[in-house]
Amino acid sequence: MPHASCAHCGCRIVDHSTMVEREGKTYCCVNCAEADKEHGD
Repeated sequence: MPHASCAHCGCRIVDHSTMVEREGKTYCCVNCAEADKEHGD
């Protein structure tokens, strides 16, 4: 199974327990999801 990449920092998501999905984007953690929301990327 291929690994997804974080929409904010670009790292490969290998631990799906920390993964966050928001508005069709996938993030490696809640910190990246919040940072992306704050910057409007």
